[in-house]
Amino acid sequence: MSDAFFRNWSYALRSGDADALLPYLADERARQHFAVYRNNVVSAAIEALRSAYPVVNQLVGDSFFSPMAKLYWDEHPPQDRSMTLYGAGFAEHIASYGPAARLGYLPDIARLDRAWLDAHHAAERETLSGEAVSALPAESLPQLSPGLHPSVHVVELDWPVFDVWAAHRVGRSITPTEIAPGHEHIVIWRFQSQVKQSRLSPAHAAFLAAIGEGRSLQQAVERAAAEGGREDPAGFFGHALSHGLIAAPAPNTI
Repeated sequence: MSDAFFRNWSYALRSGDADALLPYLADERARQHFAVYRNNVVSAAIEALRSAYPVVNQLVGDSFFSPMAKLYWDEHPPQDRSMTLYGAGFAEHIASYGPAARLGYLPDIARLDRAWLDAHHAAERETLSGEAVSALPAESLPQLSPGLHPSVHVVELDWPVFDVWAAHRVGRSITPTEIAPGHEHIVIWRFQSQVKQSRLSPAHAAFLAAIGEGRSLQQAVERAAAEGGREDPAGFFGHALSHGLIAAPAPNTI
């Protein structure tokens, strides 16, 4: 097929206007078949987004979610054959979607949904154990830069919606009424084959974010301490070890 055909096909698929395909269609029935095919493609994309963002869908309902997802498909058609991870920019789309303007917290709900999905599908990697750390010279620990496990996502929210989101993830419906803007820090990760989530203090979030950037333990502790608070930043490393948040360094790197 020519490049012109694929350009016309892409345009027709996205717009629904099949006129550009008329030279390639055998008859009117072929045009009708294309319309059915297009409807199936759009429906599959919407359902992929609905599956990826279940709490968003629960909160707004199918009739609100579907046109919002359809517009996202119009502007961001899938680029991969698999639809499993489709919709990486959906939270930003929601933030700019006019009918959702009154639901200021909804993009943060989407960010949590997305972090859960990415954690669920993240690559496998061995985590750093307490035994491995104990075997290291104590003087080397401050410079250790292990990084986070690939499934770990530290999410900073502009709305305190973690409790609402977490309840909906386990099938309990909570209506997010009277929510005022306010920061929350959440970590979502996969541990022992299950996706976990927890609220963090600003200092704890800063520590994990620094580790995720490849910083050393000393640098991560210093960043956490700069956030203030009464917590001992040194304790964050122990928490991360016991909960499988820290990646095991590659061989010969420690």
